[in-house]
Amino acid sequence: GNSLLWCLWIAQNKSHPGVRDLVFSQIFFPFFAVFEIFDFAPVWGVFDGHALWHLSINLIISYFNNFIVLDMVFVSDRLLAESNASPLPEPSSKTNDDLIDEDEVDEDEEDEEDDVEEDRDEDADDLDDETFLKSKTD
Repeated sequence: GNSLLWCLWIAQNKSHPGVRDLVFSQIFFPFFAVFEIFDFAPVWGVFDGHALWHLSINLIISYFNNFIVLDMVFVSDRLLAESNASPLPEPSSKTNDDLIDEDEVDEDEEDEEDDVEEDRDEDADDLDDETFLKSKTD
């Protein structure tokens, strides 16, 4: 079923740069699957059907992975061409002086917030001292 769907995709996308690799992976898969299905006694005491299946699956996967890489490049190039976008972001209209001024404003706001927090901490310390003294005198 899966190989049939890939064959239909290949028929519709003959100009795709990765079609050759996909065709090889789809041809080799059923051919080498015979080794997995019809196991046989080891040849030279080493290579049985299952061992040859594992050896051949590396070839199938390498062709299929190459197809996936070529497909990603093909699709990304096509999307980039359709969007008419440049691969690099547009430069900012802000100058370095504008960015420095923004940083100075941010630092001033942070200093004001720190001052308010310090005042709150001092007030809390004073309350703790007064509470402590009242409890000792009672």
